[in-house]
Amino acid sequence: MAGLFEPADAGAAPTCCILTRLADAVVTPIHDRMPVLLDAAGVDLWLDPAAAAGDLRALLAGPSAVRIEAHPVSVRVNDTRHDDPGLIRPLAAGTQP
Repeated sequence: MAGLFEPADAGAAPTCCILTRLADAVVTPIHDRMPVLLDAAGVDLWLDPAAAAGDLRALLAGPSAVRIEAHPVSVRVNDTRHDDPGLIRPLAAGTQP
């Protein structure tokens, strides 16, 4: 994912953020925004301090470089007390989340 990081400075805490974009067709039914997902070439460009601003803008605005899939999962994902592989296991067709 594309993000920004600012190290701690003069007593201020370090900060970071994940950059988002308009959702693609897979994510739109779930949310109107999604993280900017980068493939290996995109990561190299994103981390290159000599990268041209136009190339970076194109990276952020272009189609997602990573193919994603969506499937229903348990509503247990909404509770931070749960942390196990079952959270991402697809629900069987017709199963209530």
